Parts: sequence; structure tokens; C-alpha cells
Amino acid sequence: MRSNMSLNMSKEKDQIANHADQHGFVMTGLQTIFLDHLAMFPMQEHMYQAILKVSLPPYAMNVYVSDRKNNPEQVYILGNSRFDLITLPHIQTRHVVSFVADIFRGLPHDPYTDTPLIHNVTVKIDCVVYFRHFDYSQAYPPYLTYVLYGAATEAHLSHYMTKDPDFQQVVDLAQPPTWLPPLQLESPAVINFPALPYTEKTPCENPFTVPEYEVLYAGQSSRYTVRIGTSYYFDTASLNQTDPCKKVVRI
Repeated sequence: MRSNMSLNMSKEKDQIANHADQHGFVMTGLQTIFLDHLAMFPMQEHMYQAILKVSLPPYAMNVYVSDRKNNPEQVYILGNSRFDLITLPHIQTRHVVSFVADIFRGLPHDPYTDTPLIHNVTVKIDCVVYFRHFDYSQAYPPYLTYVLYGAATEAHLSHYMTKDPDFQQVVDLAQPPTWLPPLQLESPAVINFPALPYTEKTPCENPFTVPEYEVLYAGQSSRYTVRIGTSYYFDTASLNQTDPCKKVVRI
């Protein structure tokens, strides 16, 4: 017979634990700030698609908005400090409602040595807009599918990621869709792009090539339109175990 200590150690070993870590987020919005989590399939701590609505202190908000208006094509990345580690489940359950972070213009090469735009800013989490752990038993959707979210005059798209291999993309819409009530925009909504079927080959670049697309709301039959704005972030390398878009150099 095993001792109680042995049984406890076995159970502990079998637990699926999320350890406190640093997390990166794509920032969207100028009036209302949202954080779109940078997911990673190979790491349990980062196997989440999560979107947060947050608030920054006035001084940080002023710096961020001013800088972003001067660099409208740039991606802005926010990451929690290595001295304030967090887990996403603790954010989802509201055990964590704020954290200290750095904000970078552009994707930092090394967050430890790169100079941030704003250092050690306190980020207040107003609400969790969208949250799910990836489920590898799910099939890819038949069409490219996105989470549509935003507030007031700003709307954004976050590609609905399924499993390895896949791609992560964050896009602004040119304007919020008139067919979606404001409360449902903040909820958010899931939309599908029938003109963009989900093939077995992972896209290696922005799949939006025209300004306007017809979409389905949550797979239903009625069709609506959205106008595409700026694509700030597109990635296959960090998300997947092996980059499906990496070019093989043959000698």
C-alpha cells in the first residue's frame, strides 16, 4: 500500500496547473482599451484566447493615445511585469483585478532589455470580455471565424483560434457594424466569413484582401457586412509548436 504522502504526491503530479507567468497582450482601442492575449499552444499557461477591457491611469492613457495617433499602423504590446506575475484563470475568476505592466510600441525583441513606451503602469481590469481555453478535440470551423468586440465608435476582430497549427490576428474594423447593437458589441459576438473558407493550409499572411466582407452572425443564415480597417498583428511563429509558415532553406 502506498502511504498518504505518496497518494498526495501522485495527485499533485497529475494536476493541470497554471503557474504565474508573464503574459503579452495586443492593445486595441483609443477611447476604450482592450487587451487581446498573445496565445501559445505549446504552453499550458498561455493556451487561452482571452480579451480584457481595461483602464489605464490618466497619464499613461494620454501618452498611449498620443503616441498611437502618431503611429497608426503600429502594434502596441502590453505585458505584465516579471515582478507581478499572473495567471489567466485568476483574472477570469476576478482573483486578480489589476497588475503592473510595461507598454511597448511594436513587438519587443526582449521585454527585459527593450525600452518600453510606458514603464510600470498599473492596469485595472474592468471586465473579462472573452475567455476560453483551447480544446484540441474541436474541429476547425468551415470558414474563417473571428470574435467581434468593441465599444462606442470602435470595433475590433480577434481571429478565433482552434488548435495547432493556426494563426493569431488582431484587426480593427473601419467602423462598428450598424447591424449589431452596442451591448452585443461589448458582449462580444462571433462572426464567420463565408468568402474565406478554412482550408487545411494555415494562412501565412493577412487573409483580408478587400475592404468589405459579408459575414454570418454565429453561423446563422442571414448575411451582414463589415468593413475591414487596420490589421495590427498577425502571427504563426509564436502561437504554434512549429511555425507552419517558416520557409525551409534547402542547400
